[in-house]
Amino acid sequence: MHDYTNAHTSVTQATNVISIPDNLCVEAETFSYYFLEGYYIHPDFVAKYELGYELGVGGNGLVLQARRRSDGQEVAVKFVYKGDDTEHWFQHPKYGPVTRDVVIMERAKHENIVALLDVFGDEDYLYIVQELRGNIWYPVTKTGKKKFPNGSRCLQGLLSQERVLPLERTKYIFYQLVDAVAHLHSLGISHCDIKPRNILVDSDFKVTLIDFGNCITRPECIPLGHGRVIYGDPDYYRGTRRFYPPEILNELEFDAEAADVWALGLVLCHMLLGRIPFQDTNDVRDGIFMRHFNGWEPLLPMWTVVSSCLETRRTFRATAAELQLRDSFLHTARRRQIYEEPLCIGEWREQK
Repeated sequence: MHDYTNAHTSVTQATNVISIPDNLCVEAETFSYYFLEGYYIHPDFVAKYELGYELGVGGNGLVLQARRRSDGQEVAVKFVYKGDDTEHWFQHPKYGPVTRDVVIMERAKHENIVALLDVFGDEDYLYIVQELRGNIWYPVTKTGKKKFPNGSRCLQGLLSQERVLPLERTKYIFYQLVDAVAHLHSLGISHCDIKPRNILVDSDFKVTLIDFGNCITRPECIPLGHGRVIYGDPDYYRGTRRFYPPEILNELEFDAEAADVWALGLVLCHMLLGRIPFQDTNDVRDGIFMRHFNGWEPLLPMWTVVSSCLETRRTFRATAAELQLRDSFLHTARRRQIYEEPLCIGEWREQK
């Protein structure tokens, strides 16, 4: 572990020299107790960014808010502990060993996908500096207590505050997500962890998809591991279990792109209903939709989209590119349901 307490107080950058204030604390535990004990932030990073509050903690790292010293721009910094896993990381020509997040964000530039700004590293952590987007939502409990002390910038925070969203707002958010996911799929990238916590939403309801640590890529497009179709072993899929499609829960052959579309369908239902339409993963396995739930009528205006995303047979499930077609997709999907084998969610069928 490096001790940076006696490091020089200025770092020469490409264009100028930025001085680090003498009283600036670079002890990591000042910002989050999830850091290693006695760990100090690298002075190159401290010279350029000022750390702030904790944004979140997940299986792939710790995320903190920061400000760029040169212009005050807010950013998000993901600290990934290296440990013994770097042998599975990817050798970047500029940054050295990096996680797949860095490679994906560099490749997948899109207005609804978070942008990579900077990368730092030391012996213990990789620092991934990203755009910080999203409005700060402050959902409260029934007793008036804030659910998130620092607020939440993600769709989960918005849904905790509003519970359900109006139809037009839901469609606006959903089709931005569809555009982002279709773009990823066109590059051979599957997100594999689409959920409300990984979707940032600003005050204009523009969305940003984040967290690419669980991505699966097609080897012919981006050689980061396993390809689009994985046979049998669900251990290759590292997403959030509540958003797993039935084929993964049943340990069958799965298609990572089709799994993304299933997750999109669950997010859509969550926005319209305020909840996921399955009681538990056993209902997902068995294709039992909305058991013990009342009030599923909010789904009706987008039923064709919902049923096409939550099709239990993955080969019949819509693709993100089809969903992008909007009205054309709805017309095509409705004709397929009428004249060919109908799409299904377990025992459910769209009534004609």
